[in-house]
Amino acid sequence: MAIHNLNFAEAVGGFPDETNSGNANAITDNTSEFYIDAGKSENFATMIVFNTSAGMTLLDYGTVDGIEVLIKNGFGAEEATVQVALYHETDAEFTSDIALAPPDTSGTTITVGGPTQLWGKNWSNVDINQIQFKFHSPEEPGGGIALRGTFVSLRVYHTPTKVPGKLNVQGLISLNSGIINL
Repeated sequence: MAIHNLNFAEAVGGFPDETNSGNANAITDNTSEFYIDAGKSENFATMIVFNTSAGMTLLDYGTVDGIEVLIKNGFGAEEATVQVALYHETDAEFTSDIALAPPDTSGTTITVGGPTQLWGKNWSNVDINQIQFKFHSPEEPGGGIALRGTFVSLRVYHTPTKVPGKLNVQGLISLNSGIINL
């Protein structure tokens, strides 16, 4: 099984983007925070993250085995519940929600989904490359912010289609150190 990480270029809703201007600070760098919190403002209750152009996408994922949302430095109020859903392009709708109970201490990478979690859908290459995800706090927790984090991304677990001598990529390849032999 292969793993591919997707990064996103845009987000609307939540804080700091209650005006839905497309402010992406909290998803494009790890120095800003985002909040999901129905009590501060109804506009903070939902955040949708989209546009996979912030990193490399694949032209062929083969068989998608699972999808996982990652929230870096995530935490929230003790009694908070946050719902997470993925947008499925083929069906033109969000998947059913998966409930997340954020830990009440910071510095944790929260994961939702996993290597075998398909969120009730079959996923094509287009579905993955056009994927969005939504965080929603249905109600204000009694003791503070429902979810706070510094960076979000998505991990796709897949079994590649085997084509000898061929690698299909679209977008940006980034190498911090090492060697790429093609």
